[in-house]
This record gives sequence, structure tokens and C-alpha cells, in this order.
Amino acid sequence: MSITVLGATNEDHTFTLKSPLRLKDSNPVSDEKTLGGVGFNMARTLEIAGADILFLTAFDESLKAYFKKIIIEKAEKPSYYAVIDNDMEVAFAAMDGLKALKGDVFMNALKTLKEDDILLSDLNFETSLLKTLFENTRAHIYVEATSAHKVFKVKTLIAYLYGLKLNELEAKILTEKEDLEEAIRVLETWPIKEIVVTCGACGAYIIDNHVTHFQDQAPFESIHMSGVGDAFMAGFMMEYDSALDRIKNAMTMALLTSQVESSTMPDLDLIKFKKTKEKRYVRILTTRPRST
Repeated sequence: MSITVLGATNEDHTFTLKSPLRLKDSNPVSDEKTLGGVGFNMARTLEIAGADILFLTAFDESLKAYFKKIIIEKAEKPSYYAVIDNDMEVAFAAMDGLKALKGDVFMNALKTLKEDDILLSDLNFETSLLKTLFENTRAHIYVEATSAHKVFKVKTLIAYLYGLKLNELEAKILTEKEDLEEAIRVLETWPIKEIVVTCGACGAYIIDNHVTHFQDQAPFESIHMSGVGDAFMAGFMMEYDSALDRIKNAMTMALLTSQVESSTMPDLDLIKFKKTKEKRYVRILTTRPRST
């Protein structure tokens, strides 16, 4: 099984507040500029963790220094501006440069993927382009929902999806339900094999043949939440021994990312990952058969 990641790379500008946010006023911040983007974060986290991945993205040639295998369509660099306290207060995404993408340079790589391979995608590219790319691969397609603003693209792409990852807000908006349990009830009727819904300190729901609520007994305190959901999905894609082991991978990767002031972990190694994973106690809170 191979993993191919398809998605955006951004120039991330993270403004960390030095005092509580005051609207309609100038706010003192520290400013950090890094590479990010949902696709980049997932691909980079998997690469650092030792996975053999291919990354398909839009940027410039400088990105080749970060990946062993990468295909780049040259494009105007997207930018992402986030205002952070403990969690993200507000963010702005300037992604118009992606609207002109053709995707031709990705096509051969997608056509060579087999049915047991994985294509892990964000939703930053135009819906019409994603549809064309998804139509030209046999791989199992997993989508990271990216944001509440873009999550409605899922409804157009649902026929192509094997897996879908949402956070609680995205799940509620996509299903048009204010209650999480009601949103889960809707999602489990959808024709998608695996659906993951992350709920912050309340754990995560995994919808496959069953609907299972997993909980980390010691929810972590974060330093920086940027990229934590992307890291969760990267961990979910790693090799695993059981369903419980898979969610422990995801929760451990999310924890480690929350402890650094960037959206990826440049010093991550598998020894550190395994030691941290061993200390986490992830349990099953509830489980029931999936509705049809």
C-alpha cells in the first residue's frame, strides 16, 4: 500500500497574541512565518514519521527540499494568516492562486495507483479539479475537510470518497445539525466507508461498520493548535495493529503537534512518538452498530 497526498502548500503567517484580542484596535503579536497548508502538513508529518509518501501540490521548486517524492504544479503561492491565543481566534486564507490550476502534472501518478493504495486529499483545490483528479484514480480516497467554509465540497465529491475526516464544527455544518449526536446519525447513513469526527478534548468518533467514540483519558493542554487536526489525520494513516492502535496513533500525533509552535514537528522521530504513545491511555466510551 502506498500513500499519495494531494493538496495545498501555503506560506503560513502565525500571529500569536501577547494580550487578549481586542476588536477594532491594534493588537501586539509575535509573528512567525512557516510553510503550512493542510496537504503540506499531512504530507510533511507522514514524511518525518518515516512513511513513504508522494506529495502532489502547487507551489514552486523550493518545496523539493522537504520531500523525497514530490510533483509540483507551479502556482501563485497561497497565504494563510492565523491569529492565535491558546487556540486560533481568527484566520484568513488567500487561496485565489489555486483557481488557475490544471492538474495535468498529477494525472500520471494518480492513474498508476492501485485499489489498495491511498490518496489523501484536502479540499483547497477547485471542486471541478478535484472531481477530475478523483475520477482518474483507483485508490481509496480519503478527504480531510480543511475548513467549515470548504466542507460543502464534500457533497459534490461524496461518490468518490472511501474516507472522510471532519472536526465537530464541520460535521455540524455539513449535516445542518446543531447537535453532534444528530450530526453523527446523519453521517453514518452516508455511503462513505470510514468517517472520522474529531471533538477536541472529547475525543473522536470513528464510523465504519460501527460507530465508536474513543476518548483519551488525559486530554492534553496545547501550546499551539495550528495543524493539530492535520497531524491527527496523518497519524490515522500510519501503520496500525488494531482500531484502537490506529486512533492512538492519531491522538498521539495530534498531541505532539500541539506542543510545538508550528503546524508540523521538525524534530519528531519514531522513538519519541512511540514513547509518547505508550503513555496515552485511549479507551472506548461507547460503540454501536452503524445504521444503514
